[in-house]
Amino acid sequence: MTDQDVAQRPRMDRELRERTILPVLIPVLAILLTEVVVFSMSQVLLTTGGNTAVVVALGSALAILVGAAAIAARPKIKSNAIVGLLVVSLIGTVAAAGLAMQRGPFYGDEGPHVEADLEVSAANLAFSVDTLELAATGTVVALANEDTQAHNIAVYPSKEQLANPLFRGEIIPAGDSINYEVPPIEVGTYYFHCDVHPNMNGDAEVTEAGPASGAGEEATDA
Repeated sequence: MTDQDVAQRPRMDRELRERTILPVLIPVLAILLTEVVVFSMSQVLLTTGGNTAVVVALGSALAILVGAAAIAARPKIKSNAIVGLLVVSLIGTVAAAGLAMQRGPFYGDEGPHVEADLEVSAANLAFSVDTLELAATGTVVALANEDTQAHNIAVYPSKEQLANPLFRGEIIPAGDSINYEVPPIEVGTYYFHCDVHPNMNGDAEVTEAGPASGAGEEATDA
């Protein structure tokens, strides 16, 4: 082995390491950094919530596009400057995520809790009441869908008059529940059914007093 070979050996070893290690190391680091950024941004968006989260997401995407365009437009920019910018951005994102995790997720204004005046359940294609007792001043009806199909509650003037409902509740899927806020209706006898399964029906009795107890009569087979 000549002196020239001995002098070139460190350089050859370095090139060998770069060819074998860097192709594996770079993708792994890229994946790890991407995961950190995605997790950090998700925490920030969860904390801000609502329209603010949309603004933050759009602003971050715009900043990335502008930064990438600036780097592409200046090919002579030093790699150290690029690395420094990325490090600063990463630290800022992680710091923002840390603050977001301390604050916790944003749940929005859920509003005041409304107690139900009448509780109704649906199971086996039948309601738990065959008479829907409503108050003339308005009634909060809690529907629990314990069935395997979607249901709702809708109130009509009569069984024959179905064009203009007095109230039509949102259709909810199986296993879900909802509080319907039935508006004021004049005292009288009306008709209610499930819009998905009209055979689930009964009378809707509107009185001044409304429901006597939070629960109605047991349903009979329609």
